[in-house]
Amino acid sequence: MPTQGKPRLRLRIANDTGQTWKLETRHGTQVLAAEEITDAKFPDRWKTIEIDLSPVAGKTGWLTFRAQSTNGDHVLYVERVELVF
Repeated sequence: MPTQGKPRLRLRIANDTGQTWKLETRHGTQVLAAEEITDAKFPDRWKTIEIDLSPVAGKTGWLTFRAQSTNGDHVLYVERVELVF
């Protein structure tokens, strides 16, 4: 991960109304962000979420994100995944 700028992971995702998701972002085994995706918190179907990666600036390793439905077997749509500096 570069040390210059303000590194972020930007996700453009969508889910259907009434679905609840847990979104977790990790660098290796370190959890960088864990967020619940609900209609109340994100009323639009398509949403852009940014995760601050500055805690791992200058480090190498795997960057992963995981989305898990918490209220049934649903589909999460991923339109775009970007690393922004």
